[in-house]
Amino acid sequence: MSTTSGSTGGHVRLLLDIEAIKFLKARFLRAVDEHIATPSPGYLSEIESCFTKEAVLEVGTTRYVGMESIMRLYAVTIPLARSHVWHSAQCPAIVVQGDTAHGDWTFHARALSKGDAQGTATLSYGRHSDEYVRARDGWKLAHMKVVFAP
Repeated sequence: MSTTSGSTGGHVRLLLDIEAIKFLKARFLRAVDEHIATPSPGYLSEIESCFTKEAVLEVGTTRYVGMESIMRLYAVTIPLARSHVWHSAQCPAIVVQGDTAHGDWTFHARALSKGDAQGTATLSYGRHSDEYVRARDGWKLAHMKVVFAP
């Protein structure tokens, strides 16, 4: 689970770190979903605050490197294609090692395409594999890899 010392204080810090990482993931997914449904600079700011400046995001076979590339995906690319997105991440397996951490998640997502008069939902599921770093203002995503199930 961690290389934290065996002290009670070390175990408490470990649990607080894991909960902070879970909250980061929840904040990120909620901000993405809310921004797609109701575009807002506030939601984009929340998405940006979840990543390091040098972050890498891999979605399937596409790689986004750096904040500008990642934010273009969430500010322009996804909103042009989708009118609604709903994410759910569960089963986190988080390992904290000092000021870095790794987390694997299972996810489900439901999306509606723009212009789809029938409102047909696209369902996807798979795994997120994340690398986190501790920053002055809390945990941040340094690398997120999204792998879709076949």
